[in-house]
Amino acid sequence: MKTFKDLKFETHPCEKTGVYAFMKFPNGHTISVIGCPQVKGMSPFYGDGKTTFEIWCSDCDDVIGWQTPKEITERMKSLQERH
Repeated sequence: MKTFKDLKFETHPCEKTGVYAFMKFPNGHTISVIGCPQVKGMSPFYGDGKTTFEIWCSDCDDVIGWQTPKEITERMKSLQERH
């Protein structure tokens, strides 16, 4: 079972101070995880990229902000258990 620790973060292609990870599971579901520290009091994403992150999943209608690694692991487990 894949967890937050299995995500491979890279520099976000549009926001150089941000991070980005994407994972596709064998059942076809996907998760995208991004984050960026505040610059001049603002962040382009709903998460700082260290302790909180913004996610989008293949079962989401919209992004979900301020998710902790524990919450992301729970979402990843849920996605992997689907058919």
